[in-house]
This record gives sequence, C-alpha cells and structure tokens, in this order.
Amino acid sequence: MPDISSVTRRGFLAGTALQVSLAAASAQPAASRILVYTRNGKGYVHDNIASSVAAIRKMGSENSFAVDAGDDPAVFTDATLKTYKAVVFSNSNNEAFTSDGAMRRLCSTTTTR
Repeated sequence: MPDISSVTRRGFLAGTALQVSLAAASAQPAASRILVYTRNGKGYVHDNIASSVAAIRKMGSENSFAVDAGDDPAVFTDATLKTYKAVVFSNSNNEAFTSDGAMRRLCSTTTTR
C-alpha cells in the first residue's frame, strides 16, 4: 500500500495535469475536443464520476471545447487519440488500461504532437 505522501503527490499531479489540459483545450478553437476517461478496474470505484464528468462538460461549454466521456478502453487507438487535444483521467484507478499497448499508444500520441 502506498504511503499517504505518495498518494497526495499523485493527486496533486493529477489535478495539475487536469488544469493544464483543460486550459490548453479551452485556448483552442471551438472544434477542440477532450476525452474524459473514467474506467476503473478492480478495487475502489469513486461514486462521484458522473458529477466530475458533468463539471468538465460544463467547463467545456463555458470555454468552447467539446467533451467526450466514457470508460471503453477501445478508444486508445492512434487514430482516435489524435482527435483529442487532451485526455483527462477522471477518478480512474490504477487499472485504467486493459493492456500495456493502450498505455504506450497514449504516451506515443501525446509526445509526438
């Protein structure tokens, strides 16, 4: 089990990444889209996922970016990921990916832009 400082650090980093991603997306033209990915594997599942998606959708409507949300890991293809300006992992746990390939595709897509 991770110690509380590493959990707090990860939470801070995730929150910071969300703010940076949303700021970058909102600075883009109205055709900008972000993906809010909410998949959870085994273990704890947050009960506020629907509320977090609703809040991000509200931010999108107020800042001219579209929001797609879901928990289907099939979205992690090169072609699909290239359609998004940002990917937000909202309340997901350590089993957000179903394969190492999906994680590699996300990493390679985001680092080549």
